[in-house]
Amino acid sequence: MAGLKLRLTILSAVAVFAILLLLCVPQIYFNWGYHNDEPTKVTQILDGVWNLRHPPLMLGVVSLLGKLTGQQDPQRIVEYGRWVSVLSIGALLLACLGIASLRAGAAAGLAAGVLLLFHPYVFEVAHYFKEDSMFLAAEMGVLLLLFYCERTPGRRAEIFLAVVLALAVSAKYIGWGLLPLVLLFVILNRKKYAGRWCWFWGWPLEAFVVLALLINLPLVANWHGFRESLGDEMYRLEKGDYGMHSSGSMGRRYVFLVLQQMPPVLVFGYLFYVLYRLCRWRSTAVAEWIFLGTPLLTLALLALTAKYSERYILPVLVPATVAAVYGPLLVLGEWLRGRTCFAQASKIIAAVLLVGSGWWLWGEWYKIYDGFRHDSRMELTEWICRNLPEDALIAQDTYAKINPYDLQQRVLIDNFFVADIGSLDELRRMGVTQVIISYDVYHRFVDGSVNPPKNQLQDFERRRLFYETARRKLKILWQDDNANPKALHPGLMLIQL
Repeated sequence: MAGLKLRLTILSAVAVFAILLLLCVPQIYFNWGYHNDEPTKVTQILDGVWNLRHPPLMLGVVSLLGKLTGQQDPQRIVEYGRWVSVLSIGALLLACLGIASLRAGAAAGLAAGVLLLFHPYVFEVAHYFKEDSMFLAAEMGVLLLLFYCERTPGRRAEIFLAVVLALAVSAKYIGWGLLPLVLLFVILNRKKYAGRWCWFWGWPLEAFVVLALLINLPLVANWHGFRESLGDEMYRLEKGDYGMHSSGSMGRRYVFLVLQQMPPVLVFGYLFYVLYRLCRWRSTAVAEWIFLGTPLLTLALLALTAKYSERYILPVLVPATVAAVYGPLLVLGEWLRGRTCFAQASKIIAAVLLVGSGWWLWGEWYKIYDGFRHDSRMELTEWICRNLPEDALIAQDTYAKINPYDLQQRVLIDNFFVADIGSLDELRRMGVTQVIISYDVYHRFVDGSVNPPKNQLQDFERRRLFYETARRKLKILWQDDNANPKALHPGLMLIQL
């Protein structure tokens, strides 16, 4: 029976990984400049200068690939990074499938793997040269190894745990939060390591320190850049991006976002299992407590920062989803222990969770999948070439990113806000005939998401008035919705002056 369970788990893992590749790989070849963060990563790789803005693990891996292939083209470098992201999300799905299978059987593993494969946020982040994918894979790898080490402590598993932990702290700085959790795991399981403490604090500790230093060495070597970027990151944590305080409680915003992006049946399943374990806290293993507490701890840390991004909730969603799948099945197993109907009942519950949650996720997932098959910028570029005269002079938000070399018309590009080139009247006197604005830029002036400090209030009001007037009082020639994936659909609007 154990052999059959293992074969089913392996088959499920291969199927989930293959489907991910089939869905993602054809869609990762869009323009390298579309995503806000990817061009800055390319600059760092080509210059060989690391800083705290982007953690070193993914930069190091992609830089190594570039050197091995002799590739210096930004488009190719970004594509290497996107390939690394796809494979990292594949590793994440395998780790999640492994945890659920280890805890509640192959049916739970398959359900967890499929649900995360078709989660909109997980699927979208697999397409970008972003560090989130590597961190998620390493985080879930650490949590999987904690379960394994608790079951069968041994030298190989402990060294492997140390290696994956070093990858996690190097993949994203929140990964350092896993270090005290691992130390807590070792301390609370000290009886299992009786007589082996010297071993545990020997090779595993050395493996962690050596690998972490090796990966982070380029960052430490650039000490001046390290200090500058550390100050910049601390400022962003306190003030938010662009130095504007986010309005409203960040804790409430993140909790609301989690509830928006997690199917209700999984929210209930996770909370039910947490409460169940609280009622049976004496019989709950340390690895289980750490796994269940990780989403809540991450959510608490997010509430302390002024930075906001939808992708920041992924370390909350992923382990909570896995626990919501295997937890009810474990409870069912305890209630029906020894009864022959358990196997059939567990499969039925796994199927209900999969179908119910999958139906809830499908609409948003398909929008993202379909969104990667279209390109708003290319559609707008084609419209301009067909409909505007050759002597048109167009000003745009930098993040609109319409390539002037694709147009016969001239394009004037601002550093960030097109409103900073001049007022609408000033633009007309400069000969500008149209402006292109991007929701990705101007949303902060119209959706109430930021609360500017007093020293930035004047500039904030000037820009807000520009965008409000342009959107509401001038003629809109072309527009596309602000939709996911935002890298390809940033909410562009072409306006006649």
